[in-house]
Amino acid sequence: WLLIYRKEEYQRLRKSIDRTTKQIDVAKAASKADDKADAGKAKQKAKRVGQFENDLRYLERDIAQFQSRAMACVSLLLFLFYWMLSSLFDGVVVAKLPFTPYSFLTSISHRGLEGTDMTECSVAFLYSLAALALRANVQKFTGFAPPKGIMQVQAAKQMTERITGQKVE
Repeated sequence: WLLIYRKEEYQRLRKSIDRTTKQIDVAKAASKADDKADAGKAKQKAKRVGQFENDLRYLERDIAQFQSRAMACVSLLLFLFYWMLSSLFDGVVVAKLPFTPYSFLTSISHRGLEGTDMTECSVAFLYSLAALALRANVQKFTGFAPPKGIMQVQAAKQMTERITGQKVE
């Protein structure tokens, strides 16, 4: 937060993305209403929507630079935290699972532990589960989740790629 999210430029980019996303939604709604009335206005509004989407693409690129810095910092911190935990709990059973994990998960769940009881859980497995389960929720709670505009455009691109079978840039 100190290095990225509190900066004025990041806040400005987030507001611009939110504003542009709203403009796209309004322009699309207006173009749907005008499609029936006048073909000339519909083309003009479609061009305007395209311009807004192009602006959004550039804003997303700029904010992605900030987010890549944040991800690098978070990754480094998580790696250091994992290293610290694994050195503290090396060879120590931290949990007892109520089930035997699938064979491809036993290498993670039983990592660093001696013995053949696969229901014993190492710190690596517990850390992995916690990281997967909590990351998105913590981002939403702290307000550091990516702006909705980015997620909507990415979802639309993925859907278009699935339907057409071609890569969309």
